[in-house]
Amino acid sequence: MNGKYSHVLWDWNGTLLDDAAWCMECVNDMLARRGLRPLANLSEYRSVFTFPVEDYYRRVGFDFDAEPFAVLAEEYMALYHGNDSRLTLFPEIRKTLRILRERGLRQNILSASRIDNLLRQIELFGIAPYFDVILGISDIYARSKEDVAVRYLRES
Repeated sequence: MNGKYSHVLWDWNGTLLDDAAWCMECVNDMLARRGLRPLANLSEYRSVFTFPVEDYYRRVGFDFDAEPFAVLAEEYMALYHGNDSRLTLFPEIRKTLRILRERGLRQNILSASRIDNLLRQIELFGIAPYFDVILGISDIYARSKEDVAVRYLRES
């Protein structure tokens, strides 16, 4: 261990995985299909993005009276996971993970991604061996990862 710290708790999307531009592109595709105004740029995307994701969808203009959130979420996930070649890690992430592991720190991930999708993406990048625990949620609705974190802390 390095003395002061023993664990690093990572977030996945937007922290290790550089996917904001791809997320915005997927949502803009969905908005365009409905004749709605797309997000202009990443700055606008970041200014409206929030959890739960259902609130974000409302902010960008989706009408849940016309289409239920569950239908929109399924469409988004099909787009997002339909082209893994668009996904990249932030620069230096592998090096950072390796250095922290060499220093004896335990590394965990807590994400609002559904656990099977999260595990698949982590495997895609070959970084699973750096993590002691990988925590995701049980559905695709990205409401909150707080319950997952509380349960993990209680159990560990």
